[in-house]
Amino acid sequence: MEGEEDRRILRLLADELDAVCGRLERLGGVLCDNITLNAELIVELQALDDIGQRQAAIARILRAADLPQAAQGITLESIRRRLGTACPGNGNSP
Repeated sequence: MEGEEDRRILRLLADELDAVCGRLERLGGVLCDNITLNAELIVELQALDDIGQRQAAIARILRAADLPQAAQGITLESIRRRLGTACPGNGNSP
């Protein structure tokens, strides 16, 4: 069935996002352990954390049984705003 294949592909994409998120977390951990780099790159380290959070949120949406509902429940405001037009009823639709 096409729907089952679509769901499988979405799960595989979510797995890829999780794998990249794990690599970002490990990289961030290594950089945070270096006190000199930590002090110099705090903004960049926060950006890595933000990227990881966004990827994790997108992976959760991709795995959800109800994609529009999962998108409406997303806690990251920037993603919720972008999905607003695609997710009727979330209060951000035009």
